[in-house]
Order: sequence, then structure tokens, then C-alpha cells
Amino acid sequence: MIHTSKELLGQLFDLLGHVPVNRYNEPLDVLSNATLGQHLRHTLEFYQCLLEQYETGIINYDLRKHDPTLESDVHTARKKILQLKGLLSSELSDRPLILQFSYKDSAPDYDEVHTTFYRELIYVVEHTVHHMALIKVGLRVLMPSYDAPVSFGVAASTLRYRKEGKLREAH
Repeated sequence: MIHTSKELLGQLFDLLGHVPVNRYNEPLDVLSNATLGQHLRHTLEFYQCLLEQYETGIINYDLRKHDPTLESDVHTARKKILQLKGLLSSELSDRPLILQFSYKDSAPDYDEVHTTFYRELIYVVEHTVHHMALIKVGLRVLMPSYDAPVSFGVAASTLRYRKEGKLREAH
């Protein structure tokens, strides 16, 4: 999962090299007026939570920083991606963790469940792929001539299924 995470972050890094700075934070109707930058920030902050909270043994994705510069500045986002890739090392072993969460819309009173680092990393990978799919939708509006890699925003199981000829690529 560490290798997969680095690959996904690498795809996002490469993408940002093609997105015009003035379009990165443009609200898109097709994304309910969210921006590419907002989806990217949200994605990166899940990795940031998991990696920075790893040592504490308690993971809480609600404690994301919501850093506005990640969603408004392509260069800051690219730097954050490089930082996260650097934090993803083979020294991160699987270990028990506690996941804190709350689904209340008032002041959070966190519930907890037992999990592991690898399980959370799988979750963050799946979450990343989901947001990459949304980013790809936004790219088709912002940059219709940009040809994202076939695997961008597509689950590995879907790619395998397509390889077997059972599912055509969606456009």
C-alpha cells in the first residue's frame, strides 16, 4: 500500500504540472461548485492525518487542517505531495491504531474503533482514487484537451476487470 500511495501521489503531482494556476481554484458546477484544489487538499489532508498521527496511535480524520493554501496554490500543493511521499517509508509498519470518528453535526463526541495502520492506509488509498475520479470529471470541463492517464481515478479492480475485456472504459 505504501508503493500504491506513492504512485497515486505521483499521479497527482504530475497532474498539477499541467493545470493552469488560474484554473486550479475555479469553482465547477459539475463538482457542486467545488474546485480541483479543494478536492486535492481534502485528499492530501487524509494522508497527512494518517502519517502525522501514526506515532500517537490515534487517528482522527476530522482533525484535518483545512489548509487554504493547499487548495489555492498549485506550488504549495506540489510541495505537500513531495513531503507526504517522503513520509511514506518502509519503516511504517502495520500496527494497531484507534480510529476516532463522529457523525454528529454538533460538537463532536468521538466514538472509537480498533483498526490498524495498513487498514487505514487502504482506506486512504480508496478515498484518494475516489477523489481522483472527481478531479478527472473536473478536468474534462476545465481542460478538455488534457489526456489524463487511463488509470487516473480508476480502482485497481476496475482496471483488472477492463483488462479481462469485461468492462469498457468510461468516457
